[in-house]
Amino acid sequence: MAYDAPAARQLGLSAKWTIDPGQAEVAIRVSSLGPDEVAWAHRVIVWWHQAGGPGDSPAAAGGELADRPIVVQAMRLLGLVGAGPTGEEQ
Repeated sequence: MAYDAPAARQLGLSAKWTIDPGQAEVAIRVSSLGPDEVAWAHRVIVWWHQAGGPGDSPAAAGGELADRPIVVQAMRLLGLVGAGPTGEEQ
């Protein structure tokens, strides 16, 4: 489980099922967002707003490309931690 969970996360999955209670700690750990991931998502949303918000053109975001799929991923991550699409707590 600890091996395949990061790959599942990259595909957009946000949780793991387990029937063995001994795997619960691992499932929670690998499904939880780290502070670096949350900070990255906040930065992407800020860059996106500074670039003019919705649109199909990619924007340079602190040396990284922030196109629509990246912005959608950032919004999804912020949704997992209870932040709105602008990165503000709900």
